[in-house]
Amino acid sequence: MKPISEETHNSIVALLDNGLSSYKIAAQLGISHTTVDRIHGKSRPELQKSQGGQPAKLMATDKHRLAHMVASGKADNAVQLTHALKETTNIHWWNPYR
Repeated sequence: MKPISEETHNSIVALLDNGLSSYKIAAQLGISHTTVDRIHGKSRPELQKSQGGQPAKLMATDKHRLAHMVASGKADNAVQLTHALKETTNIHWWNPYR
């Protein structure tokens, strides 16, 4: 493993503090994302790593409400849950372009 310069190390830490992902930092500085991850673990372990992916469409309260509807017998299937969710959140689950 080739050591990195102190200047590169400081740049990585500064970019981590600005919230950039390890892949974006690696691409910007021309280094491996594993190098960025290693420095992240040693220099800034308190910074949470990005989980990536798309944000959830349902809030925790929506999930709880749907689970309660099933448990209480107010909904028997996914179609009924979808209709109830549409009424409360005004989100069209079957066609996101509406």
